[in-house]
Amino acid sequence: MSAADLKQKGPAKAATFPDRGSHPAKGSSNMSSNITEPAAPAMKDMIEAFRLLEGAMCDTLHMADLASDVVCDALSDTELHRSITGKEDVVYMPALRVDRLIFVTTQAWVMVRDLHAAYYAALHGEVAS
Repeated sequence: MSAADLKQKGPAKAATFPDRGSHPAKGSSNMSSNITEPAAPAMKDMIEAFRLLEGAMCDTLHMADLASDVVCDALSDTELHRSITGKEDVVYMPALRVDRLIFVTTQAWVMVRDLHAAYYAALHGEVAS
């Protein structure tokens, strides 16, 4: 391409990025505005909603720890199980231990399910029930 061709066509103009509705007389005025400002109150509400989940999250963690302890206690005494049942692969549990095991595992499941629902309610700006 010769210098004469460049003179005839004029200088090349690159498109500015992004060009989303900017007015030529004003330039890229839409780029100077703070587009996150209207969302700030919603973000504060979401942060508060997640902060309010802290208690439920800690309670759920403690219940899961308790369930783990009960399960480990119920299954760990292999000598006792063997002495009562006479078998290596059979676990003996008295009714009270079975009741505790069922309670803590079911309660942990309920708490995890409720925490899951509360998390998604907070994520979508809903009030958890």
